[in-house]
Amino acid sequence: MAFIMLKRNLVFKIFLFLILIYKLGGIGKPTNEEVINKTLTNQYQNTKENYTLIIPKINIFAPFYKDNEKLNSVDYGLMYIKPQNDNRGFMLASHSGSADISLFKRLEELQINDEVYIKTNNQIATYKITSKNYKEKDGTLKIDFPNNKYLVLITCSKIKLNQQVYYLAIFVK
Repeated sequence: MAFIMLKRNLVFKIFLFLILIYKLGGIGKPTNEEVINKTLTNQYQNTKENYTLIIPKINIFAPFYKDNEKLNSVDYGLMYIKPQNDNRGFMLASHSGSADISLFKRLEELQINDEVYIKTNNQIATYKITSKNYKEKDGTLKIDFPNNKYLVLITCSKIKLNQQVYYLAIFVK
């Protein structure tokens, strides 16, 4: 009889532990998608133009809002930057630190020929990384843009202090 009571007590403790895990939101660090969804309220998730940056190699799945001044900021994850006098491409910037909004903390793991995707509505555009570059942090970025569609990913370098790292990716399909 004492064995049955002990067994019930153990089952009850396991049950309470599972409820606690559920209430706390699970075990482990949240994914980028979970962080972004918690950061943004529902009213902003349904904006007119919703784009998503997808980089499977470094586990990035993050929306960006190019036409929403309030959300187009590195403070919300990604910032869309349209180069002056050039309609062929755009840039995305994010923090690289340890905060939840630092989506590019693993950006420097990317290599030439890695693929990056931009999802818009039901379409997915594929870009291939063609170059990785470093530059001093001075608030400017001068790039010889290619003749076809492109994407630039930029953040502060974790490898080279006081520099930024940026990747140029060319549209492939």
